[in-house]
Amino acid sequence: MKNNIVFTVVARNYLSLALTLGDSLKEVHPEIEYRIYCSDGLEGINPSEFKHKVFDAIYAVGDDYKNMAFKYNVTEFCTAIKPYIFDALITENNWDKILYLDPDMMVFSDMSYIISALEKKSIFITPHIVDCNIKDMNVYPEYHHLWEGIFNFGFCAIKVDEHSRKFISWWRERLKNHCYVDKHDGLHTDQKWGDYLPVFFSDVIHISKHYGINMAHWNLSERELSINSDGKYCVNEFPLVIFHFSGFDFYGKTLTKHVDGKLQEIYLNKPNLIALADMYRKKVLENGLEAFIKNKYKHSYFNNDVVVLALHRRLYRECFDSIQGIDPFDSNQDFYKKLSENKLLDLSNDGLDGYTKNSISDFDKKKKKIEFFLRLVFRLIGVKKYYLFLKVMGVYSRIEENKFIMKN
Repeated sequence: MKNNIVFTVVARNYLSLALTLGDSLKEVHPEIEYRIYCSDGLEGINPSEFKHKVFDAIYAVGDDYKNMAFKYNVTEFCTAIKPYIFDALITENNWDKILYLDPDMMVFSDMSYIISALEKKSIFITPHIVDCNIKDMNVYPEYHHLWEGIFNFGFCAIKVDEHSRKFISWWRERLKNHCYVDKHDGLHTDQKWGDYLPVFFSDVIHISKHYGINMAHWNLSERELSINSDGKYCVNEFPLVIFHFSGFDFYGKTLTKHVDGKLQEIYLNKPNLIALADMYRKKVLENGLEAFIKNKYKHSYFNNDVVVLALHRRLYRECFDSIQGIDPFDSNQDFYKKLSENKLLDLSNDGLDGYTKNSISDFDKKKKKIEFFLRLVFRLIGVKKYYLFLKVMGVYSRIEENKFIMKN
């Protein structure tokens, strides 16, 4: 498999995942080039110390880097720059086939099926699920994919030709400004755009129905993991090629944190899955998870170490995104000054992206207080006006609609 390359994109705090992916790839395909691109640079990291090649993504992204790093959160940014790196690798003119794998994946057997498919087609993608069942038996319901995207772009691959070049150029142009997780706009990072591919590139796209490629928690209802007589993992009689440990629970005992409550029991009752999860957890920890995880995401801070909030990113999207030549991280430039003037900065240093009901203390008590307030509003204004009130608040629950809090 000469002239083929695999790359991944990761923030520094999750480098141990990318190293684990690299280990698994090299065990199966020592001849394939593998690169790790760090989305928040190499500060505090010496690439020469690693067994796999590590690069600063800024050199692939170029002039769009700071604008995108600011307006997108870590997940959005890491996915938005994927086509930029594809493009940079195409420009190197060394590679016949380029494969992207998310850092939270492992390779278990040879990828000849993928490489062979790319001899005939230009683009290789995998749906979240492939079986049509009248009753949805998925632990992770099918309707989630109607927003997240029919295809999972944790894995995708191309053969370098005129068709894939067009795809990458189109994808790059879209993700430059539209790679948000935003239900209002129908966006879900890079992969929602993939829904167009069977239309735009119908003649040159391979939509994989191989059960062993991109197996993950969302398709377990249609895929049974087993071990054959040679001790190799199989999925419905297919060899397990790539497993996607999306939302993995590194300090627990289960496979993913994306499924709550009793549904977790479905995973816990599958011994082969639990063994796979235990093996992955061990390998990632051995590759330095606890050390790397201490690296703060660089793009969570202005250059004076004040925290960048999700609020700031979305206000920037609405108010400043079209202005060229500014550094939104620079505390001496206009955007930061506007935030400061309007008392929109959080100097507590704990306002990082990613608040969830699980990370907010006494969430249920606080929820009840809000519900008490809303009941009072309902009693005061009546059912008709309360309905209108909810409609209006639905509009203003979107951060971009609150640009009025930035005067001037």
